[in-house]
Amino acid sequence: MGATLTTIPRGPADFNPGNVGVMLLAEDLLLLVTDDGSGQLSAPAAQVDAGLAGANLVELALMNKVDLSAEGEAGKPGRIIVKDPSPADDDILDAALEILAANQGKKPSVVIRPLSKNLRQALYERLAAAGVVRAERGKILGIFSTRTWPAQDASHEAQARDLLTQALVQQTPPDTRSAALIGPPPGGRPGPPLPHRTRSASSRSPF
Repeated sequence: MGATLTTIPRGPADFNPGNVGVMLLAEDLLLLVTDDGSGQLSAPAAQVDAGLAGANLVELALMNKVDLSAEGEAGKPGRIIVKDPSPADDDILDAALEILAANQGKKPSVVIRPLSKNLRQALYERLAAAGVVRAERGKILGIFSTRTWPAQDASHEAQARDLLTQALVQQTPPDTRSAALIGPPPGGRPGPPLPHRTRSASSRSPF
């Protein structure tokens, strides 16, 4: 029996900074593609940003708040529809839901850019407030300011990585959230691309 990633229902009274059991798919993805030591992205920023936006879209789909139109429904198939516009009790998801509500009837690929705007920074800041990463400032050539986000508490990331390794290497059936990180869930909704870290072929694991 594989390990299970701890999740706690989100709500106004449930989300507390420092509780790494409460994570968005986008937060999981960002931790997985951020190097623990250097605090830098291990994949191209544009690909990561698109993945984070896709993760929020999938998260809202898993909450039955958004979906894609099907054949026979009003409008063209495969377009964004908002099924439940009520708040998701999460600031980041609520902002994403507003963007989707303003872009109903459009293709998922069209909403990725507006969904990704300032998202990575917001996620890093929330993870830092929760004690999962820490913000560090530096300079390149003593001129250009940089900010990195090395790990402060990597326990949740380690759980997520173990679950993905079990699914991809050991062929253990993934839970719904792990499956969403690996690829599109049933129904063909767009999922976040998960950049792979390079290891020796003998390790067999892409992480």
